[in-house]
Amino acid sequence: MLKKLKQKFILITLSLLSVVFLAALIGISIFQMQQLTNDSYQLLEEMTGDPGGLRFRPRIDHAHSGGGQVVLPTFGVEVDPEGNILSSYVENVDISEEVLTAAISQALAAKNEKGRISGLHLFFFKRQWQPDTIRIAFGDYQHSLSSLYALIQTFLLVGGLVLLAFWRISIFLANMALAPVEAAWNKQRQFLADASHELKTPLTVILTNLGILAANPQKTIAEQNRWIENSSAEALRMKELVEQMLFLAKSDTSQLPVVKESVDFSDLVMGSILTMESLAFERDLRFQDEIAADIRLTGNAAQLTQLLHILLDNACKYSFPGSTIGVKLWTEKKSARLSVVSHGTVIAASDLPKLFDRFYRADSSRVRETGGYGLGLAIAASIAAAHHGRISAISRAETGTVFTVQLPME
Repeated sequence: MLKKLKQKFILITLSLLSVVFLAALIGISIFQMQQLTNDSYQLLEEMTGDPGGLRFRPRIDHAHSGGGQVVLPTFGVEVDPEGNILSSYVENVDISEEVLTAAISQALAAKNEKGRISGLHLFFFKRQWQPDTIRIAFGDYQHSLSSLYALIQTFLLVGGLVLLAFWRISIFLANMALAPVEAAWNKQRQFLADASHELKTPLTVILTNLGILAANPQKTIAEQNRWIENSSAEALRMKELVEQMLFLAKSDTSQLPVVKESVDFSDLVMGSILTMESLAFERDLRFQDEIAADIRLTGNAAQLTQLLHILLDNACKYSFPGSTIGVKLWTEKKSARLSVVSHGTVIAASDLPKLFDRFYRADSSRVRETGGYGLGLAIAASIAAAHHGRISAISRAETGTVFTVQLPME
């Protein structure tokens, strides 16, 4: 699909450029032809009005010669009203008597003083010089056409090279413009694949448990309670996963509701620490907090609490037993800054940029031990972004793993 989209992008771009190019070519050609025609008529008019008689005059033709003088093949005659030749100037052309007679006849028959003789490819201009004398000057307009053709050929050559260059540029621009779309498409495919994989395990467990129950209909509920409880636990895990995926889907479509209310973020942080203390105690961990008082934000208290629980739960899951989890909240340049520091296995530098990707878990060997789906940090990043903030992580042996959240204050 993306390949076809890229091809359409290039085709549309080149089509628009070709239309503009052809319109410019047609416009320039019409203008140039009109200019050449006017110049030719002006030259023939000067020939018929020269008191010294009809004589050759060169024409400046920049389009054909690059700025030099070009000979426009011309000839002229003086005739009486009946068309009899009184005098002529035909020194710079080779013309037969039949062609000359036909040209004079058609020029005299024309109603206008100037025009074209299509069959002979000639311009003409006639002037009543004396009561019984008519001057007629002729010019070969094939010469003007050759000038125009030279211009068109040059324009087509340059235009072809421009289109070729723009085709290459269009490929580059298409790749650059569609790179975010391709990345989003790949992420969506990976998300669906990962979600399917995560849902497959609990579904398999539930179906297996149901099969066991169906195979032993004579047993009581108490006797088969372990299978029922197991199925219930897996169903709850599926429910949690579906809710998390729906949350992220709403975030992707900018439908994540952010209630604009004043929130005491200091109280939320302290409340979250108190909530997680029992979990920390079970794992032989303790919190060490440094919370600045009365830091207020504008946002959704429930979502901010969820963000705090995700960070503190992660710290509890991945900290070494007996270690300390540091939680600090302070203000800096009209922003609230929260850091959660835990001491556990150091996260590789190559894994840090992927921590906030969906279904990504740096320590895959502890997935079954710690549980979760790898969606928590992705949700935390979505909540921070919805509140016009950001979240980042660093991990070093000497400082531990530090998650930092920056949120704008009221």
